[in-house]
Amino acid sequence: MLIDRKYDISSDAINKGNFFETLCIGHTRGGSMVTDLPRKRNGDKTIDQKRIERQAETFKELAKKYKIELVDENVQVLLKKKLANNIFLHGHPDIFPVHVKDPEIGDVIAVIDLKLAKSIRNTFGEYCWGDYERYDDIQAQCYMYLAEDLDLELNDHLNPDLFKHFSKGLDVRFYYWVFSYYEGRFQKEYVPLENKIIRAEKSPLKRLEMLESLRKTYSLMRKHEKEGWVKKECIECNKCPIPCEHNLNPQLEPL
Repeated sequence: MLIDRKYDISSDAINKGNFFETLCIGHTRGGSMVTDLPRKRNGDKTIDQKRIERQAETFKELAKKYKIELVDENVQVLLKKKLANNIFLHGHPDIFPVHVKDPEIGDVIAVIDLKLAKSIRNTFGEYCWGDYERYDDIQAQCYMYLAEDLDLELNDHLNPDLFKHFSKGLDVRFYYWVFSYYEGRFQKEYVPLENKIIRAEKSPLKRLEMLESLRKTYSLMRKHEKEGWVKKECIECNKCPIPCEHNLNPQLEPL
């Protein structure tokens, strides 16, 4: 199945995240870059931009601490895996592959995903970093699945000298590297700029749940394809990225 038109939902948070990625690893997905953020009227940088730039320096310090070397071949690489005859899973991990010495489980091959959040203490919402147990980690599960047992023929765009050791049987782990750009009072306490590293859970059950979620998604797409993608008004039209007669002001830009 091919969906041949894509949309990019732009927002202030996404723009800041892309700016942070550009500072840390050189570019975002597809090689695009965000090299600056909207300035104040007098041309000065905003306080958020200054804080994000400080956190990018913190990332570089952590990368040195964990001996992570970034090169073109392990930043924003495209990984592909065949799920069935006509179904493929694609992903662009921020950093992979790298060796990481995990103090709890030892030396591992890691997928690292950078996250920028206003606060890493917030516990409100579906995607909050202050209560990771409630976080939907399907991204982590998909990336671990993609990175294991690489099919180098399907992924013939990868550097064979770098990736040949990752093709069979290696234990790959996924890490969120989360950085905040808020500094100030939080629940009657002063908090500085913060960061934390979270290792995603890996288990047979998590793998089965991820595969079932992919199966349901594909089935739903097939259903709508057969029905001709009938447009229906819903209660969350303002969150839908597809323009139609029900959603007259979608917050998106065609790619």
